[in-house]
Amino acid sequence: MLFLWLFGLRLRFLCFLFLFFFLFGFFCRFLLFFFRVFLLFPTGIHHSDPQPADAQPHPQNAARILRSHAIAQPL
Repeated sequence: MLFLWLFGLRLRFLCFLFLFFFLFGFFCRFLLFFFRVFLLFPTGIHHSDPQPADAQPHPQNAARILRSHAIAQPL
């Protein structure tokens, strides 16, 4: 009986730990999302080097971008 009671305590403690870290992870992701969307985006910090809308990538970067897109495409 004592073994079952201790096993139940351990099981409840493990479930609590799992739920705590699971919810804590979601909370941290929400804080990160909130910080990015409502604090960084309106202030323009994410645009450290603003470019016009018709700006073209540097020729060396263009080949790298094309390769990365080609790899990402399903065969």
